[in-house]
Amino acid sequence: MPNVALFIIGLARLLPFVGLAGSGYLSFVTVMEMGAMGCNGGSSWGDCDRVLHSRWSSWMGVPVAPMGMLVYSSLAGLCWLIGNRSPWIPAVWRTTLWGLVWLAAGAGIWFLGLQIFVIKGFCIYCVLTHASGVLLAAVWPLLPAPDLSKARGVPNATRSPGIRFGRQSAQRPSLKISLLAASALLCLLIVGQCLGPGEEFRELEFVASAEDPIAPSLASGKDQTEREAGSTEGTEGTEETEGTEPVATRSDATKPKRTLSLLNNKLRIDILEHPHLGEPDGSAVIVELADYTCHQCRDLHRALTKMHAKYGDQLTVVVLPCPLKKSCNKAVIHEEAVHKFACDLARLSIAVWLDAPTRFPEFHDWLMTGPDAPTADQALQRALQIVPVERLRERIAGRAVNDRIVNYTSLYGFLLKNDNKLGLPLQFVGSAHAAGMPSDEQKMFQFWEKHLPPPRSNVEKSSHVPTNTLISPR
Repeated sequence: MPNVALFIIGLARLLPFVGLAGSGYLSFVTVMEMGAMGCNGGSSWGDCDRVLHSRWSSWMGVPVAPMGMLVYSSLAGLCWLIGNRSPWIPAVWRTTLWGLVWLAAGAGIWFLGLQIFVIKGFCIYCVLTHASGVLLAAVWPLLPAPDLSKARGVPNATRSPGIRFGRQSAQRPSLKISLLAASALLCLLIVGQCLGPGEEFRELEFVASAEDPIAPSLASGKDQTEREAGSTEGTEGTEETEGTEPVATRSDATKPKRTLSLLNNKLRIDILEHPHLGEPDGSAVIVELADYTCHQCRDLHRALTKMHAKYGDQLTVVVLPCPLKKSCNKAVIHEEAVHKFACDLARLSIAVWLDAPTRFPEFHDWLMTGPDAPTADQALQRALQIVPVERLRERIAGRAVNDRIVNYTSLYGFLLKNDNKLGLPLQFVGSAHAAGMPSDEQKMFQFWEKHLPPPRSNVEKSSHVPTNTLISPR
């Protein structure tokens, strides 16, 4: 057999195993809820975190990686048929092989297109897997056909031409069956992903009951800043006993306050005690629980910037940095490599707000701008342009920064108890709260328009005192 034919057969037999290796590793990463090795934000190998956490990584809520593993394992199991010219092989096996090849190629084109035009990010393991399916279909017509001259002595029942490889066309009914089956499965995949439930964004419903624990208090400034001189006990959360309501202490009575009541009065937040963007007395308020290393959180920031342009000083965004890293967030079970600097960035953000609140929007915007988060060293150098080194060191080492991170991560853990599939960003808007960021930014604007009061004109602003059904200015 010519060397070229041997090369084509060898390549066709190798490609299913490439696809199996890629889909198998992605299945492992998905099940273990861990980051893909060497493929996170800022890596030259791609951005697997963005791809694997998009809505397109699942079909009707089921991860697609194990499905791909099933297809490629079947192809690998049947790969001994590739280049086999014996006519005695049952036609149904060859029909199945043809169908799997078309299915792998079609799915490969679909997912590669999603990464290029929709997700706008690449996962090297996904690309290798899908490219192997497309390439396998490309070399398929070049494979040699079965040698019918070897059919002597073979019973007539098996001598009839079954599926043939290469330039000799296969028996038409079997070819039709393989193409129709592959097309039907591919259509089912695409329709299911387009119309099925997406995990990128969803409105949530919090049902309070007498048995629910009280959410961590974020209403009082005393437990956030003045505890630095107090005992170290009880600093990992500020949960109240059942039936009590978190309130500010008497020593805080003279401080100006603007308190939000959220989660069916399970949570109170004093805007002035937490990092925020815009004037604290804005008529429209969004509370954001986010991580600077979270891609969807960064996407949300871009959308919020556009909302600020629409609302101006009428919009207040309360920023609660919640790093998704085990060392500073006890609610995190499986840590991903993309969140390597999450704790450092959150501490620096809060420290800048505490020391220079008027410069916080500038620093926050810098941390959130761009497709990937800066490193800890880059963020530190930027923070030192705003806060002197000694004061910054004192802030980061002090209790005010760490207590806030503990409270924000405790709030995240509290919400996880009600819904263990929650991811960041989390938003509290009016009486509603939601998780994630839709790929279609317009859906986010529709959610905000539904739950926020409309922006007022200049005339209205001059004669209107900011109010909100969930906000009690004090």
